[in-house]
Amino acid sequence: MKSIKYIAATTLVLVSFSAHADRDGGVFQAFFNAMAEAAAQQQGHYEERHHSDSYQDGYYPQGPAIYDISGSWGMRGGKVNRFQKTYDGYYVIPVGRGKGVHYIEVGENLYQDARSSGTYEVVDRNYMIWRSNDRRNRVIELYRQ
Repeated sequence: MKSIKYIAATTLVLVSFSAHADRDGGVFQAFFNAMAEAAAQQQGHYEERHHSDSYQDGYYPQGPAIYDISGSWGMRGGKVNRFQKTYDGYYVIPVGRGKGVHYIEVGENLYQDARSSGTYEVVDRNYMIWRSNDRRNRVIELYRQ
């Protein structure tokens, strides 16, 4: 759509220049000047838009890596939790130790259960930490199996 506007503006500039140009080559000179001016203006708009959208205040659009934690994760004592992806987080099933709990994504690589009793923080692709959100402040490290 913008290119149509630039073509229309260039045509208008050409018609106005050709009306005032002399007969011995002035029309071609006016044409090339108008084209160069339109190209420079379009390049300036592109650079201005690209700079303001992508690199504002040191923010890069890539953002942090969000890890997929589906699968089995083990603890130091040999216990295992199995993680299954859901629409808004993960369902965590302790293997052989009771029923599972649904953890909702509350931040980047951060998952909290509905009762707010515990939080999983994914540190990297193969390591995460579970913290209790009570006075005991228990910490459990989990490793991908």
